[in-house]
Amino acid sequence: MLLLYASVACVLFGGSSADVMVIEKCYGGYLNLPFIFAPPIFNGRLYFTPSNTASRQLVMDKGKSKHPRLKVKTGFVQFTDLTENDDGAFSNDEEDVFILNIKDCASKAMQYYGRMYTCVVSGKAEFLEFTPLHNRDQSTVLWNRTDPRANKGGRGRMRRNEWVIDNLNHADMGYYNFRAEDNTLLSSIRLKVRGRILGVHNGLEINSMESTDSGTFEFIDPQGYLVQSVHLFVEPGFSRGTDQEREYGETHRMWLRQKTDYIEFRPKYNSSVITLWKKVTPTYDRKRPGDRFHATFNLDPNSCNIYFFPRSGSRPGKLKEIVRQGMLQEGESDCLGFDLLMPCGILNKALQMSCNGRYEIRDQNNNTAFAVALEVEQIRRDKHRKAGEQFEFTLNLEPNSCNIDFFPESESQSGDSMINIVQQGRLAQRWDGLDCTGFDLLEPCGISKADLQVSCAGRYEIKDQNNNIASVVSLEIEALPYEPSHIGIGFGIFLSSLLCYCVKCCCCGKKSSKEDGSETAAADPGAQYQENDNEAAEAGSHQLMQPSAVDQPPVGCLS
Repeated sequence: MLLLYASVACVLFGGSSADVMVIEKCYGGYLNLPFIFAPPIFNGRLYFTPSNTASRQLVMDKGKSKHPRLKVKTGFVQFTDLTENDDGAFSNDEEDVFILNIKDCASKAMQYYGRMYTCVVSGKAEFLEFTPLHNRDQSTVLWNRTDPRANKGGRGRMRRNEWVIDNLNHADMGYYNFRAEDNTLLSSIRLKVRGRILGVHNGLEINSMESTDSGTFEFIDPQGYLVQSVHLFVEPGFSRGTDQEREYGETHRMWLRQKTDYIEFRPKYNSSVITLWKKVTPTYDRKRPGDRFHATFNLDPNSCNIYFFPRSGSRPGKLKEIVRQGMLQEGESDCLGFDLLMPCGILNKALQMSCNGRYEIRDQNNNTAFAVALEVEQIRRDKHRKAGEQFEFTLNLEPNSCNIDFFPESESQSGDSMINIVQQGRLAQRWDGLDCTGFDLLEPCGISKADLQVSCAGRYEIKDQNNNIASVVSLEIEALPYEPSHIGIGFGIFLSSLLCYCVKCCCCGKKSSKEDGSETAAADPGAQYQENDNEAAEAGSHQLMQPSAVDQPPVGCLS
């Protein structure tokens, strides 16, 4: 006993994280915690952290329960009525001590729409509880052995030791849990209901044929003319159709002619006419990337199924399931961002190029109730700017799906080169080889630049998460005939040159006059005393025209 205690204590308190115990239990069952957590051995705190959230909850403190479904006694601790919300890790104050995984252990059953379903009730069962397939938190007691007044069986009823449901529909899908008097789960059945007559691609499918399926199936074109007639005769043991034989209870499939608009069924044993299938002509919608798109139809949520046929080239691609029985399906399609609309519809607030294709809303029998063909067109814009102006563009795409590439067209950069500016909503840190820099990021998916250069001319492409081009912006930039900065520099140089020229000319002129005057006086001392002004002027003029051959003009002055 001491050895067992020491082993468990080592695992729960002294072991490494790799040694954490993993326990698997069925949905609706119970968990007896290891005795090491029962008082009086354990007198500390026990926490639980769900796997779908990071919030830690206190479930036991000093031998007292802090959770409504945790029963604590001396030497005994039990977690009852386990649900998928109990999937997670139990820990003490320091570390995880064991992990609980919840499994779906219910036995699976399937029955066709409109049929009867029966299941045997154990003699130990005291309660029958029903939980809808897509709402595990909502449970209803359908039957109570000791208190019939508490029964809320709905359309179900107890017949001897069987639970019977007549005329099944999709509201009957879910978990049927049989419990003992102490609420212990004895057994669980997961029931699914599917349509028996299904409209499939280019055909009609009848599952589990009966004698009442005998009759004539007529395929009618839009003008009301008979395209094809199939006579089906079903008897116990065999069935007979047009060039086909099937065993009783098997599946029979009939292919549609291309022009078929609807299918009528005329039963063999009465004169009524039943329209089994009618072709739905899709409506057409044209959108652009970033636009909103919605499609809805008045169907019960449990009967709501929405499919997407993506368009690749000129042909529809493989079917993708967006909504199944009123529940949004994640990760099925490359087109992201769908929300569920009630009672049966979808909404996309920011379309991508990968949303191109056909959308079909189908009922529980897989019959198409509504269809829309969506064409998402690529956006193309041409912008003309002058150097120095502002430039910006944006698109309504989720930031995580936002990618922007630039294809420059300047002489120094090849137009075939591609430079990534935005990657998954984040501005690139480096633009190697790009002369046009200084971009700012715009929400939700765009860029701006305050002062354009000629090198920013080129093609800008916005791409979604699948690398599909959603928008193309072609930018042409007109270079200015002159730059203001160049004018200022040139004007400054001109003024400086002119000033230098004037200063030098003035200096040279004054120096020449002084030198000429001194030479004249030295050559003819009596000239300045002559009375005749004209002769003096002529003598002065003659001296100015013949400067001394010895003196040279100053360097830098004009002679």
